[in-house]
Amino acid sequence: MTGGSGGTPWATSDQEALDEVQDAEIFKAVVTSMEEWQKRHKSHRRKRAESSICYPEVGCFQDSGPFSYLDMLPSPPEEVSTKFFLFSGRGRASTPLMDVPFTNMSIIWPWARKAFNVSAPTKVIVHGFGGSCGHVWVYEMRSALMTVEDCNVICVDWEAGALIPNYVRAAANTRLVGKQLSMLLGGLHKHLGLPIESVHVIGFSLGAHVAGFAGAELKNLSRITGLDPAAPLFESQDPQARLDSTDAMFVDVIHSNGENLILGGLGSWQPMGHVDFYPNGGRMQKGCSNLFVGAVSDILWSASDVEGRSLCNHRRAYKFFTDSVSPRCHFPSFPCESYDKFLQGECFPCNGDRQCGNMGYYADKSSGRGTLFLITREEEPFCAHQYHVRVENSPSTAPLTSYGKIELTLVGSSDLNETLTMTQQIEQRILVGSLARIAVPHPVLQEPKNVEIMYTAYSGWISSGLSTWSIDKVTLTGHFLLQFQFCQSSCIKMDTRNNTIRLVSGLSSILKFFLN
Repeated sequence: MTGGSGGTPWATSDQEALDEVQDAEIFKAVVTSMEEWQKRHKSHRRKRAESSICYPEVGCFQDSGPFSYLDMLPSPPEEVSTKFFLFSGRGRASTPLMDVPFTNMSIIWPWARKAFNVSAPTKVIVHGFGGSCGHVWVYEMRSALMTVEDCNVICVDWEAGALIPNYVRAAANTRLVGKQLSMLLGGLHKHLGLPIESVHVIGFSLGAHVAGFAGAELKNLSRITGLDPAAPLFESQDPQARLDSTDAMFVDVIHSNGENLILGGLGSWQPMGHVDFYPNGGRMQKGCSNLFVGAVSDILWSASDVEGRSLCNHRRAYKFFTDSVSPRCHFPSFPCESYDKFLQGECFPCNGDRQCGNMGYYADKSSGRGTLFLITREEEPFCAHQYHVRVENSPSTAPLTSYGKIELTLVGSSDLNETLTMTQQIEQRILVGSLARIAVPHPVLQEPKNVEIMYTAYSGWISSGLSTWSIDKVTLTGHFLLQFQFCQSSCIKMDTRNNTIRLVSGLSSILKFFLN
């Protein structure tokens, strides 16, 4: 497996597909586990006698207070069989320096002194339900992290405690694994002097809540990144029973699959951090087919139905984060009242009153906090600069309605270009006023240098478009007070031929460009 910067994948699509082999089984396990859990609660059966359980070294767990709803305690540590894989810049990133079982953690300290660089930042990766540290996405994320900086990486492997089909059991085990992780980091601090303030824990799905429980134990963890934190049994629960903003000094969350479970959603929609990013609205992702719609009603798929189903929306969270590790792959994100208003362009640009963020690895370097929205590309690299594009025209003596398609091509340096359609379909009714949409061109395009406009008139049995259509102004607004204006006052009269507008640099902070 190879990879590079700028959002280039570290593994091939075939290699990444290996992570998705059990996606249908994972989703089915979550649904059936939740149905069984809900039936038990509806039956009002008597609560089991034991309200707590104690294990050597890790201590006791209670099923009262904020955890009473779960009605299940963590499995014994020997059943969960947690292991820690340690990687360091002093060794090869492809193989762990150490494979440490929690049951024999004391062996780590002498070896770690030789291999672990306590002066370097430490990143911790935690997988979720049905996962392991052997998955391709873990390799990709670890490789990306160790490429951009000299750091230690720890992967928490609790595969045996997260096995399908018992999702409820795996959810209960997150408390145990979180405690074990806190003990590992606490031991590294005690024996090696590892500063907890330099530790960044990155958790996917159930792993996000593992990170939260570890942070709650440690009190002074630097940062937690929650990658689409699991919703079933966690969303809307007491903050002590899930990831929340008190678990680290900085908690950032990417919500990629916050849809209802019956519609195929596994991630939380509820904000859980200091900053919560909602790419593409946070429910479904561009480029992902919603293959699980209706899946709950016919959950017992046949073998032929299972093929092709995936957790694409859920998995996008870790793909976004891995892409974002490259310094050239930015995900500018905007505070807005709603995703719909964001799509309408009401939240552009970023300014003193509207602090924007940067989703992913560098989220802590930007000032944006709270709920932030953004749009991504449909395929890798998913990152892109975002522009609010508006094509305007005003009333004239000519008819005010046409039918057709308007396309805009943004041309960057070296003649790189990307075309976006301003109208939704070829026969769309075009009215006097304006057309607007959010554009996310390929990141290598950088700032547009030229714009090409094409108008295609519709010709149908019932209605047809005009042979010409006038444009007053084309405006591109970027995320940082950067505005490109192409022409004004009916400067373009389109008639199915391309009109190329060349840009002339302005002098003010809000740049203006006019037709040559």
